[in-house]
Amino acid sequence: MLSDRDYMRSGNHWQPWSRQQASVIKPLIWANVVVFVLTSRVFAGLFGGGGGGEMHINALQELLQLQPYYIRSGQIWRLGTYMFLHANLMHIFFNMWGLYLFGGVVESRLGPARFLRLYFISGIVGGGAWLVANWNGSGVYQIAQGAMTQWVEGTPAAIAGEVASNHAQVLHALGGVIGASGAVFGIMMAAAMTAPEMRIMLLFPPIPMKLRTFVAVYGGIEVVLAWNSATGGTPSRIAHLAHLGGIAGAFIYMKRLGFRSPWDLARGVFAGWRFRRTVRHFRKVHRQPTESFGPTASEIDRILDKIGRTGMGSLTEKER
Repeated sequence: MLSDRDYMRSGNHWQPWSRQQASVIKPLIWANVVVFVLTSRVFAGLFGGGGGGEMHINALQELLQLQPYYIRSGQIWRLGTYMFLHANLMHIFFNMWGLYLFGGVVESRLGPARFLRLYFISGIVGGGAWLVANWNGSGVYQIAQGAMTQWVEGTPAAIAGEVASNHAQVLHALGGVIGASGAVFGIMMAAAMTAPEMRIMLLFPPIPMKLRTFVAVYGGIEVVLAWNSATGGTPSRIAHLAHLGGIAGAFIYMKRLGFRSPWDLARGVFAGWRFRRTVRHFRKVHRQPTESFGPTASEIDRILDKIGRTGMGSLTEKER
């Protein structure tokens, strides 16, 4: 009988479901914080810091960062680990703040499991976008040959060739990318697709804005900055391509889950306006002044307004 089923019993029947659906946002934040602490200068000696002079290199950070030379060597795990590293306190603060603010909106609609997949898909696609653009980018490497070590600058391919020909070893490779920004930008895109009309208040300047507008503006800024950096206008240490890759990865994943683009409504309004203009032009050209047929003008206007708001799919057979 139904009363014998666990999910029909009163009292504690929600508790197993709650345990299965525990939020993953705080564990993600804690994971980022723990890795940030372990890769700080305080723990540099514990994890084999070095590099000589004033350069402090944490071996754990170097093991997890996304760097083209190491990916070429088959260390694919870095696509998933680089997003738990951060350069400084401000870097991790703003990323975790964004994860907390927008993550709750998305997780409440997707559930923890899908939210976690979204987080990693956004971060991996973001890292992949940066990696493709910097596959042959120049970096700084510490190479050991026998008892001698030296710092050299070059592309991953050139360094690999030098290491192979001289039987040398790469001790350190700088010039990679770190940070959860790609994943957080993906969460922002997902938030815009799940709650496009939600209003948020910017800090600087304090302007209220719809979530979909905020993401569109932020994405546009990232496109401009990425283009400017790529064309040599203003070099930047920020991985703008990772941000854009995170947005793209989240958009594709959310579309596969059945969510609409937050800007579909704008296209619907434009299509409705264009259809309205066509119909009015048709009536003006083909309708006789004394002829009376079909629906009234007010009824047609109502249907056209409905198309502009919710699209053609919302019309009934009679309205069609």
